[in-house]
Amino acid sequence: MKAPQFLAAGIEHMQNRATRYDKPEGERSMAKTAQMFTILHGEEIARTGTVTEVQGWDLMELLKMVRSSQGEFHADNYEDRAAYAGLAGEAAFKAHTATQAKVVAITSAMKKAAAPASKPSKAKTAPRRRSR
Repeated sequence: MKAPQFLAAGIEHMQNRATRYDKPEGERSMAKTAQMFTILHGEEIARTGTVTEVQGWDLMELLKMVRSSQGEFHADNYEDRAAYAGLAGEAAFKAHTATQAKVVAITSAMKKAAAPASKPSKAKTAPRRRSR
């Protein structure tokens, strides 16, 4: 496909969504989605300055929630939500596992650093017998 074909397909999708989601101006779900995402994750993102993979999947799921509340029933909104929830769960598990591994490594390093340095031991030798 060439760029003009992608553009034409995009225009067709936008026109179809105007009918599908009952809005004369077309599909306009992102404003509400962004508001919901900000309520859910805004403070954490402001604190960390980053959006995590899990939060990205949450955004996609919120978009499908908003879309499913507009217009007629479309099974793909619910199917996509289920898929995004599964992907978010996988990403959350991966992040949790990575965090746990870091905690174990840091704890081990701290214990090692706090342990008293072992001094070389003086080997005790048996007392010598006097020769006569």
